[in-house]
Amino acid sequence: VDDRATLPGAIPFSEAPRLLSRRDYVANSNDSYWLSNPAEPLSGYSLRYGEIETPRSLRTRMGLTQLDESAVWDRQGLQDLLFANRSYTGVLWRDDFTNYCSGFTTATSSTGESVDITDACNALINWDGGFNLESMGAIVLREMLTNVDSYGLFDGESFFSQAFDIQAPVATPAGLNAAGEDFLLTQLADAVLRLQQVGIPADAPLGEHQYTLRGSERFAVHGGLQAADGAFNKVQYTFDPALNTTLLPPIPRPEVVNPDTDLTVDGYLMNYGGSFILTVGFTDDGPVADAILTYSQSVDARSPHYSDQNPLYSSKTWRPLAFTRSQIEADPALTATTVSNQAGGGS
Repeated sequence: VDDRATLPGAIPFSEAPRLLSRRDYVANSNDSYWLSNPAEPLSGYSLRYGEIETPRSLRTRMGLTQLDESAVWDRQGLQDLLFANRSYTGVLWRDDFTNYCSGFTTATSSTGESVDITDACNALINWDGGFNLESMGAIVLREMLTNVDSYGLFDGESFFSQAFDIQAPVATPAGLNAAGEDFLLTQLADAVLRLQQVGIPADAPLGEHQYTLRGSERFAVHGGLQAADGAFNKVQYTFDPALNTTLLPPIPRPEVVNPDTDLTVDGYLMNYGGSFILTVGFTDDGPVADAILTYSQSVDARSPHYSDQNPLYSSKTWRPLAFTRSQIEADPALTATTVSNQAGGGS
C-alpha cells in the first residue's frame, strides 16, 4: 500500500512506466511495457507491468514489425496498418513450411489416416499472407496451427530454428526446424480432415466463413486469432462472462468442431475483438478523427443503430467524427433537446 496511489494496492502514477522522448511511436498490444518502442527498451518498473527481456507475443511482434516498416506516420497510415490484417505466424513459418509440404502429395493424420494435402499446401503457397475477407489459404493456416499458443509454442514445445535473441527481440525466435516441419505436416493433414468435415474448401476466402451476427443479419468479419494467426487486428469467440458485458443476448453458437480455432459446423462465428477503434490526427486546424464501433451503437433491435456500424467494419469504412461546432451543426441527423429545470425555472 502506497499513500501516493489513488487506490489501496495500486501503483502510484509516479512509478508507472513512461516513454516521453520518442518522436516516432509508442505502442502496446496487451503485453509488457518493455518494448513500448524497441529502439528504447524500458526496464526497472514493477513486475506487475510485465516481464522484460523475454520473448514477446506474436501479436506484439506483428504490431511492432508493421510500425517499424511504416513509411508514413499519419492517421491514414495507422488505419492501413491496423486493417492490413497480416499474420505473424505466416511471416514466421509459411515459406519454410510450404517449401517442405510441396514435396508431398499425402500426409498421415494424427489418427493414422492418409490424407491428400495437395490443395491445402497449394492454398498456403498462394495465400496473400493476410486475414482479409478475400484471403484464400488463411483458413488452412489457422487450422494447421491449432495447437500454437500466443508465443509460438506448440503445447509448450518450441519448433523454432532460431532462438530468442535479446539484441533482436522483435524478430526472434524465428524459423522452423525439421521436427517442426514433420509436426506441421501431420497438423496439415488434420486440418484438411476438419475442413472437409464442415465443407470448407482449402482455397475458400476467409470472408465466406468468418462472420458475426446482429439478430438474424450476418456480417463478414476480417481479422485473425491472436495465437494461431498471430494477428494484430484480433477477433475471436468468447463465452467469458467477464468479457461479455453487453446487454445483448448471447449469439447462438453452432456446434463447435475445433475449440482452439473457434471452428464450428458453420465456420467461424466471432463476437469479440476490436470494439471502439479510433484514429486521430493532430493538425494545424485541430483534431481530425475517424472511428468505428464494430458492434454498432444500440442494443435495441428496433433501433436504426442496432447494426449501423457492422457493415462499416466489414468493409473497412471509417466514420469521420465531428469535432468543431460547425461540423456538429452541419450533421443532417442533428437533433437538439432542451432540458428544463421545472423546480428552478431554468433550462
